[in-house]
Amino acid sequence: MDLLSTQTDLSLFFHGALSAYRSEDVTYLDRFSPAQFMHFEQDPTWAAFRNCAAGIILAFATDSPTLDISFHSEGARLPLTLGIDVEIDGQLAQGHYFDTYYDPHVRLRLFDLSDQFRRMRRIRVFLPHMRVPRLLSVDLTDNARVEALPRPTAKILSLGDSITQGLDAISPDSIYPNQLGNLFQAEVLNQGEAGHVFDSGSLDPHFPWSPNLITVAYGSNDWASKRLDNPN
Repeated sequence: MDLLSTQTDLSLFFHGALSAYRSEDVTYLDRFSPAQFMHFEQDPTWAAFRNCAAGIILAFATDSPTLDISFHSEGARLPLTLGIDVEIDGQLAQGHYFDTYYDPHVRLRLFDLSDQFRRMRRIRVFLPHMRVPRLLSVDLTDNARVEALPRPTAKILSLGDSITQGLDAISPDSIYPNQLGNLFQAEVLNQGEAGHVFDSGSLDPHFPWSPNLITVAYGSNDWASKRLDNPN
């Protein structure tokens, strides 16, 4: 059973995303608003990383003993390790880390609990933070029960550059915005963008998300480009 093709409202299943929608058998995930998305067009580096799934978590409960995922890995063609972490009932259970530089199509069995008692379990799948996963299917066993996990009531918005997005981290669960979310039991919208700088134009005055806490971490790219010495 493919979760992505059987659920009418996919946004219920993806935490840390502003939108989740399916078109022509592919599921797309956005962590920026349309206005922000267009703003990042002006810089090739920003545009290359704006669709990465940093901080986006597939969250649901199921009694399926197995979980498989299939997607096309897109994004900047850099030799970056792709990581997917799987949490079961609040405990990090599986980590899948590999290089997709040469093979952009990924199909993985995220877990197999066939030898254990079948029961409902809370699942969170931390999607790749430095790649663009165009999701094709999330497969459970036939006739499995599935339901969306309730969203945390607290919300954190993390603004920043590649450090916030998670560059060089292998495990998506380990990047600091996700660790903040775990610490405060909050949903995190990670708007870290590799190569980004202090840039008021990236702020959407009609932003459709109301955080309780905002973290800001810029400066490295401003320093490297001498923007701090010459802000004009």
